[in-house]
Amino acid sequence: MTERIIGQMAAAGFQIGVRRTLPASREQLWTWLLSRQGLAHWLGELDALPLESGLRYETAEGAQGELRVIKPLEQLRFTWQPPGWPAPSTVQIRLLAAAAGKTTLSFHQEKLADALTRERMKLRWEAAIDAAQAAMGELNQSFRPIPATNHLRRGVNLMAKKKAHTPPPATTNAAAEPAGASLKELLRPEVAAKLNAQAAAWKAEEASRKEESRKLAETARKAEEKRLENDFEHLLNTSKLDWRTHK
Repeated sequence: MTERIIGQMAAAGFQIGVRRTLPASREQLWTWLLSRQGLAHWLGELDALPLESGLRYETAEGAQGELRVIKPLEQLRFTWQPPGWPAPSTVQIRLLAAAAGKTTLSFHQEKLADALTRERMKLRWEAAIDAAQAAMGELNQSFRPIPATNHLRRGVNLMAKKKAHTPPPATTNAAAEPAGASLKELLRPEVAAKLNAQAAAWKAEEASRKEESRKLAETARKAEEKRLENDFEHLLNTSKLDWRTHK
């Protein structure tokens, strides 16, 4: 009996599977995977990938394939055939819920021609996960609280000292003395500018995330509507026609 090589399947050539748990939600990873930046790392250069079962695609590099299974926020299954390959392979991407705030990103590919191709694809999927991990790290970093700078600490301490040493107001009819310097005034201009820039960046990120979530929800809704259009039982249940009059 011939000894089988690692990754070799009896009826589907060679296969490879790569997975890693990342500090991100399924929504964040799904959004990144379908972004132009994300697509370039696992599928190829493509402006967008409409989520339609049966959709044929072709990347700028010449890779071709067809979307087979689409489960928003959970799974993508498609064929992938770059130039020079005699037959398409089958790829499956899955997002598996892990611990709180974490998701396992999994790539599985089968119908590969030989062991060398398997090793090459293993490197490709590992690089794709590396890119996803880096993108999620940048996203999480942008939402971290701003650490207190030395200037901020000095400003708070100065205000505390001023408050501790300020004598009680005299009971006179004179106008009240002006208040001490505000925290904003105690910060150096470049520090205040940085804080304002980070606040603006957070608002932009949040707006972008909400828009991506809206687009995902709209895509899922359209996919469900398309599925129901081909569901005969659903059409019977929702139709307003009296079928008895059309016997």
